[in-house]
Amino acid sequence: MNCQNHQATAAAATCAGCAEAFCENCLVPMGASRYCGGCKTMAVPASALTITRESEDAAKALKLAFLGIFCFGFIVAPMAISAALTARKEIAANPTVGGLGKANAALIIAPAVLIVSVVGAILRVKGMGR
Repeated sequence: MNCQNHQATAAAATCAGCAEAFCENCLVPMGASRYCGGCKTMAVPASALTITRESEDAAKALKLAFLGIFCFGFIVAPMAISAALTARKEIAANPTVGGLGKANAALIIAPAVLIVSVVGAILRVKGMGR
């Protein structure tokens, strides 16, 4: 018996969902069972796909990034970057936590704010020396 996806490869086992034969590369272990690519989505529990709450750090990071645009960017932007990285770790560890978009937006805005504020401070200091 050969793999359904790779006709030249011998099948290693059958999918727990559709009972078709597949090689080792085509089967995904999920718990005690192994599934093919088409069936693995059916095997994932609905609770694992549902966002139950949003990361507080992601919201905080985005607020700090926007605050940095208007005042004290060189102080607030690193705080936003730190909060965004913490949020991304939290979201990666728990798929029921949302807010990845906010964390990613903060990681785009905050470094730009930091660069602009530092360059602006340098230019102000250079201007004072004249």
